[in-house]
Amino acid sequence: MRKRVAAVIHRWGPDVVGGETLAREVLTRLSESLDITVLTSCARDYVSWSNYYPPGETTEDGIRLVRFPVKMQRPVRAFNLLSRLVLQRRLAFVRPPLWLERLWLRWQGPYCPDLIAYLKRHRDDFEAFLFYTYLYYPAARGLREVAGKSILIPTAHDERPIYLQSFRRLFRLSRALIYLTPEEQSFANQLFGTREKPQRVASMRIRTMDDRDEAIPAPSDVREFLEGHRISQPYLLYLGRIDPAKGVDTMFRFFLRYVREGKRGELLVLAGDKQAEIPESASVRYLGFLSEQEKRTAILGSRALVLLSPYESFSISVLEVLGLGRPVIVTSESAVLKGHVERSRAGFAVSSYDEFRVAADYVLAAQDDDLGRLGIRYVKENFSWEKVEKAYLELIDGISS
Repeated sequence: MRKRVAAVIHRWGPDVVGGETLAREVLTRLSESLDITVLTSCARDYVSWSNYYPPGETTEDGIRLVRFPVKMQRPVRAFNLLSRLVLQRRLAFVRPPLWLERLWLRWQGPYCPDLIAYLKRHRDDFEAFLFYTYLYYPAARGLREVAGKSILIPTAHDERPIYLQSFRRLFRLSRALIYLTPEEQSFANQLFGTREKPQRVASMRIRTMDDRDEAIPAPSDVREFLEGHRISQPYLLYLGRIDPAKGVDTMFRFFLRYVREGKRGELLVLAGDKQAEIPESASVRYLGFLSEQEKRTAILGSRALVLLSPYESFSISVLEVLGLGRPVIVTSESAVLKGHVERSRAGFAVSSYDEFRVAADYVLAAQDDDLGRLGIRYVKENFSWEKVEKAYLELIDGISS
């Protein structure tokens, strides 16, 4: 019989993108060898956590899915005030009381007490429990109910919430850990003293140009895409949530200065969920939300991806771009992004405008494919399903034997 494994995640759905995409793809793959049940909320929006999907049990892509209603939407204004209090920079001996942290976590959401009750009732029905993302209520509160069978996939990075007492307990309670990158593993182990716990580094499979499957756009598709969007200039590409937390303000400032100083005709093309103002400039083009195939086509039409987000635990977009043979320009403030660049040698990690200018000059003028070949090789060697499955199955076998 296949082992029964429950996976707890705060959001789930085909139109939910970000780190949740990784969980969905990994669990879909693991469902070929494990009996997977996904436990999640009814929310789609991660700001208010308002209920969107109907509660109850369904089957999606062959996976049993149980949704639980969010019992309290996030009070956004009050939550922002509480966050300033709880997450303020403080001396080590000045910490908020635990009850205030717990209130913050409830408002952080999504608050699904029925999901926690389900874990209590069904802890003996599963051989293992996977918890995705330390930062949200379902994982942070739910793991303690099944700690002896738990594997935490924290998607952690150096940000203020991770220093709360509640999360220190979470990491130490988990039976095993799966990290997405060596940088995340090193950071968390040093912060929480978890080096002795069973753990692996595993993420997801990333497609490369060498796969030659139907998902790889043809040159004619790229030409049609560019013509359809009336793009005739070389462009740098940004993919993902257009949000100040993703470093977009710095990206806009650097790029517009670059264009202004050189009187250049290059473009910055953006695609994704718009949650920040985009400068009104002939050099900046917003395409809205793109399908996965359109996104790959936009990558192949570009000269490089730009991502200056200091808070990244993995970055699917960077790896997708490398896998399709395009270089990246990232911020050196993110240890994860810098690590991808250093290991692949397929891009630039910048810390100032001058370094950005040098990187942009190179990728926009480059006529060779050296960086592209290095990126493809890096992705092929490190992001295959074989490696991901081996890591998960070994840990699941270890805690369920």
